[in-house]
Order: sequence, then structure tokens, then C-alpha cells
Amino acid sequence: MVLAMNKAVFLDRDGTLIEDCHYLSDPDKVRLLPYTAEGLRLLRDEGFLLLVVSNQSGIGRGYFSIEQMQAVNARMEELLDEQGITLDAVYFCPHTGKETPPCNCRKPAVGMAKNAQWDFSLDLTRCYMVGDKLSDMEFARCFQAKAAVALQNSEYADLRALAQTADFTACHLLAASRWIVQRERGRTQIDPDID
Repeated sequence: MVLAMNKAVFLDRDGTLIEDCHYLSDPDKVRLLPYTAEGLRLLRDEGFLLLVVSNQSGIGRGYFSIEQMQAVNARMEELLDEQGITLDAVYFCPHTGKETPPCNCRKPAVGMAKNAQWDFSLDLTRCYMVGDKLSDMEFARCFQAKAAVALQNSEYADLRALAQTADFTACHLLAASRWIVQRERGRTQIDPDID
């Protein structure tokens, strides 16, 4: 029996890596949030796989097609590539959350994490989640991962409630990445100068 040893950071897309434009379907509107490349580079240097997990209910609602979503993802990856960053995979759920029976992939359900576990031989308990919504935090809880909320682009109505569900509250992805790296290195206090 081979033990799963790989670790990953699961990353929400809209509001965490790129600006949240509400049902984004136009690749020309894709904008990386500040500190995205730096945060991802820090995680990659620490040996993490970088996996995007994104609820894309606009597909199920008929607002845009899978092909349009893939064009948005391709533009995001192009912008990251220009910064020397490569994602390992992008997973998505096209469902609205109103299906009967409910799907197993819409966050906070763990279908995307289970697919990634299979694809990359992950030890899910060694993984992290960075997102900007309650569903991202609950997603991490479902497989006992640690979660950081990045509030830079969050429009969540009750930020206090959101922060209380996270293991760490960050102002952006780079701050969340620093926290993850320091946890991995066994530190107990945040060092603002970590590279």
C-alpha cells in the first residue's frame, strides 16, 4: 500500500486569485488581485501543489457556457504564467445548488477535493484552503484541512462571522500564504518579513 504524501493548497478563484466580477464570462475582464503571484510563488517554493476549486453556478443558471468559463480560466493562467506561476489543476462545479439530489462537488461538499486527492495522491489533512466565502471555510472543515480567509476582495455580509470560521484571517493571498508557510515550518507567530 502506497501512502499519500503530497500536500496542496486549495484556492478559490473569484475574490481570491482574481477580481470577483459576479458570473465572470469575459476573459478580457480577468484581473489578478494584488499579491496573487507572490503568494502562489511562496506556496510553490514550500512544495505545495496549487489547486483551484471554484463553484461556477453561472453555468447551471445558463449565464455562460463551460467554454466561456474555460476561456476565463485560460486567461487567468496566462496572466499567472507571465509571473512565472503554473497552477497544477483547476476544478469546478457547474451546479446551482438547487439540484435534487444535490451534487457532491459544490463547495462546501468535498467532491472537488476528492477528485484532487485521486489525481495527485493527496493527504487531505496536510492541505490548506484559501478563499473568501463561508463555503470555502466549510469545505476545508469537511476534510480536516486548515483554512485561511483572504478578505481583500470579499463582499461577505458578515465579515466577523466569516473570520470566526477560519483558522487565520488575512488581508490578501500573500498574507495567507505566509501563515501557511510558517505553520509548515512550525512557527507560532507571524513574521511579516518572511519571503
